[in-house]
Amino acid sequence: TPLNAVIGYAQILLEEPQHDSATRTRLRTVLQAGQRLLRLVNDVLDLSKIEAGGLQLHRQHFDLRQELDEIVQLMGPRAAARGLDLVVDLALERAEPVHADRTKVGQMVLNLLSNAVKFTDQGRVTLAVRRAGERIHIDITDTGPGMAADELAQLFAPFRQGQAGLDK
Repeated sequence: TPLNAVIGYAQILLEEPQHDSATRTRLRTVLQAGQRLLRLVNDVLDLSKIEAGGLQLHRQHFDLRQELDEIVQLMGPRAAARGLDLVVDLALERAEPVHADRTKVGQMVLNLLSNAVKFTDQGRVTLAVRRAGERIHIDITDTGPGMAADELAQLFAPFRQGQAGLDK
């Protein structure tokens, strides 16, 4: 597929020794974004499974800190382009192992951060993560306008978007 070609070429270019560190950083960003987009495409395909009641979680051990770092790398330039501060407060060990569906956790955090950046015109977006016993709490806050009270009732309805989303 075209997306696999982008990912493949980014991998090939990363192996070439002539690139400086800035170029390598950009190539890693392209590679990570391509891989994440591929996962999102696969997640869209999961929607039919959800509707049919057949969605399965694929639990695995993974490094939550690494997953969150990749998401922040993707969202940092978008926040900066909008003049927003992206504040990251990860109160986790460097390699914080968790047992969960990595794709779903990444998708949720990316969607929430993306929405926070999209709907915040000034100020900041904050990603804060804390461990509380066996649980990990991920909080995303922003200085945006929030949702209208009548839209909150529809928050978890499938295929719904608030009025602000229709305007953006």
